[in-house]
Amino acid sequence: SFRTQLALGTLLLVVLAVLRPPAVWWALCLLAAGLVLTAEMLNTALEQALDRLHPERHEGIRIAKDCAAGAVLLASLTAVAIGALTVLVSLGWL
Repeated sequence: SFRTQLALGTLLLVVLAVLRPPAVWWALCLLAAGLVLTAEMLNTALEQALDRLHPERHEGIRIAKDCAAGAVLLASLTAVAIGALTVLVSLGWL
């Protein structure tokens, strides 16, 4: 949910402040976090609109919702990978 993603974004800021990675890693992490929140908002908007316009079950709507949820998952996994790389670089392991 958006609240969960926002809480994780706040945790990200704390981790970045503690680790103090180079500016490019700050930028990558903030960009990734912003994309996750954007994807989550678009997913919610699509689900709400489709549920309102067509409350009955429909295969095409199910596929659209699954794709939107998949986009959130992909953005989240990418953000986790960027975060992991940021930690590794900050600790001097990469």
